[in-house]
Amino acid sequence: MKAITDTHVPSVRSGWYAPTKEVEKKRAWLLDPAFIRWALLVVLVLRGLIFAFVVPPWQHPDEPTHFEHIRLIAERGELPAPDTVDLPLRLEIAESMAKHGFWDPDPPPSFDHELMANPGLSTIGIYTLTHPRLYYILSAIWLKPWLGLDVESQLYIVRMLSVILNFFIVLVVYQMVKVLYPASKWLAVFVAAFVTFLPTFTDMMSAVNNDVLVNLFGAIFFLIMATIFKRGLTILRVTLLMVVLLLAFFTKTTALVLVSTLPVALLLYIWRSGHHLWFLGILVAVLLVVAASLILWQLDILQGWINVVGDWMGEYLRVSFSGTFARLEDPEYRSLPLHAAPHVFRTFWGVFGWGHIPIASAGYIAWGGITMLASLGLIYIGLRWLVKVEKRSNYQEASSFLTFAVIASILAWTIAIFRSVAYQGLSIYISHGRYIFVAIAPFVLALTMGMRVWIKERWHSIAGLLFIFCLALYDLYCFLGTVVPFYY
Repeated sequence: MKAITDTHVPSVRSGWYAPTKEVEKKRAWLLDPAFIRWALLVVLVLRGLIFAFVVPPWQHPDEPTHFEHIRLIAERGELPAPDTVDLPLRLEIAESMAKHGFWDPDPPPSFDHELMANPGLSTIGIYTLTHPRLYYILSAIWLKPWLGLDVESQLYIVRMLSVILNFFIVLVVYQMVKVLYPASKWLAVFVAAFVTFLPTFTDMMSAVNNDVLVNLFGAIFFLIMATIFKRGLTILRVTLLMVVLLLAFFTKTTALVLVSTLPVALLLYIWRSGHHLWFLGILVAVLLVVAASLILWQLDILQGWINVVGDWMGEYLRVSFSGTFARLEDPEYRSLPLHAAPHVFRTFWGVFGWGHIPIASAGYIAWGGITMLASLGLIYIGLRWLVKVEKRSNYQEASSFLTFAVIASILAWTIAIFRSVAYQGLSIYISHGRYIFVAIAPFVLALTMGMRVWIKERWHSIAGLLFIFCLALYDLYCFLGTVVPFYY
């Protein structure tokens, strides 16, 4: 019998020629999760480079003074004191800002030397010399070989470091999901793609800002947490967790978000291990301590101790706790979180520059709908677990880490919003969505799981690819339809 050499054979069902298994295999690589993963990494680097070079110099939050801090360390080889001022350096940065239209459409301010020499607030912005130093030291080491270049080129060099750190963040997020759900071929790809195509995140991760390093430590923190929840506690994992947490604390004060999740993680891990009585006992003890503290506070017994601790913590957080508590008792400031919440939401999803380049309002409405749908999906998952529609071991979405991810996300948003009430020497400071990026890993995981629960399992891969496509379109709209037209 003559062998069939054609690449197609008759299809009995359709009467048409159907592709053979060899042809189907050749076509399948385009939809292979491994191929999509590597394609995402290439796109990730290209997008980072485009954002880094297209956004004009100094057009990210506090970028001039972050760069000033880095240059001081790179040039002097030592950590500058908080009141250090290098007037020629500040003038160089200010002149570059004017050259690139930083103050447009207004004319540049006069570069008064007395004002420029102010160690706290100058023409180029609020100083950063009181911030934790790790990011600035790392960036100064990166910048030192390039000190002979002009100031704009030096800025782009440091932006390149941010792009590299963003690459590792996406890898860490991908690995976190693979640890949690090894049987799912696509889920890790979808979560990594979410982070990759979130334009506000890419914008910040191509800037000169200490957020970029603390965001990496945040992602590593949640990867270690995922490993602990999935595979158990070991001395090595706990040690790594504490080292990463310490590094985050030496990078930026948003590490407070990571610390705030530790009690939640402990309680959920105890519950996951089956020690339910221990869980209830610790929970009751914590509630009693909180209740007793509130009573003692109202009786003015704890105020002196809290003020002492507050002053100590305030030196690190750059916040006056006594001033913050006074604000909380002032009716004028009680409603401030309600005003800050919409701003935090908008700046998380679609505001660029120094918070002065918003997208069209329809974009925020769309993200509000997606967030609401995902929140309902997470509630649905929790209800199925509570009423035991399916056993927890068989219903992978209802895992202890997913619960932890949801609570960690809520804590990150809450802390970001209530930062607006904190007294930092400013009359009113409205917080920003970029402070939530330190918890980008659990938030995007929770959002993805909340959305996919509404889709039948056999459609998960198609729906996920469609969502990646929609994210890419949104990213193009933000960049080509909002950022580029604003600057050019």
